[in-house]
Amino acid sequence: MFFRFSKLLLAAALVESVRAQCSSIAEIACSTDDFSTLCTAVTEAGLAEALSEGSWTVFAPSNEAFANLGDTLDAVLADKDLLTDVLLFHAVAGEVLSTDLKCTERVEMANGKDSRTVCRGGTIYQKGAGNPRSDMPAIVSVDIEACNGVIHIVDEVMLP
Repeated sequence: MFFRFSKLLLAAALVESVRAQCSSIAEIACSTDDFSTLCTAVTEAGLAEALSEGSWTVFAPSNEAFANLGDTLDAVLADKDLLTDVLLFHAVAGEVLSTDLKCTERVEMANGKDSRTVCRGGTIYQKGAGNPRSDMPAIVSVDIEACNGVIHIVDEVMLP
């Protein structure tokens, strides 16, 4: 657990370094090693351009978060409609800072479905209907600024 947390902190530090150059959300994802799966998925779904323009908040799953999907990851990557739905479930139109996330409130995601902010034991989670309560996506790094929005790193893929 400590190693995973340290790795995510390192990813957050690398993201902050890239951010200093005022990069878009898509550019940050595609230039940060721990987001290589996210970059591939966003590119395959044709969402890279959209995430480079406008104002967005993205709950960005790390490579480990995607790996935790196991065989499900291959099925998601093979189905462009499903992939797009899952990716848009990680995005919110406009900037949503960590201070805007309120425990038990819903957040409307870019695919039109709601996620719920859950607070438990000092940790903030952003949960989809497909995430079991026993394995909710924890927000492990917050408020990483991009030229066109903000990124929060999550340790599990949010499932609509």
